[in-house]
Amino acid sequence: MDRETEQEVWRRVQRPGGLPAEQALLPERLERMILEQRMNAVELRNLAGRLPAQERRTFFRMAAETDGRAGELTTLHYLLTGRRLRLKLPPQRPAGDLTEALRSAYFRLKQSAEGFSDLAREFGSYADQFNRMASQARTHCDRIRRTLQQRLG
Repeated sequence: MDRETEQEVWRRVQRPGGLPAEQALLPERLERMILEQRMNAVELRNLAGRLPAQERRTFFRMAAETDGRAGELTTLHYLLTGRRLRLKLPPQRPAGDLTEALRSAYFRLKQSAEGFSDLAREFGSYADQFNRMASQARTHCDRIRRTLQQRLG
């Protein structure tokens, strides 16, 4: 987030009356996306541990980028609300077959990309940030798809 955007957010938070009506639901949506990103990062790290070394590095990097998105969203949430989040991750499902785990990760990341695109359309003042996150999630989907294709021959 650039300095000008950050200052605008603080002006809104500190202004009597709080957030503009168009952004009143953004913090709640951010909480869901933060939790989703944290869960995706855990899933990617779990997959990384099951893959050959070269793919492992890629999946660990994707997990770190996903954690980065969660951190960025957490910062935005704090700037909008002035409160720190303490979200608990739900228990992880058993991983099962590697191919199915890769498919599951693909669909979760695809869902995240769509969620970021929706946020970009709904909250235009953050469109660049959300579109960048959507693009990054789509790139991760493509990488998972290629890994699946290699595994399936």
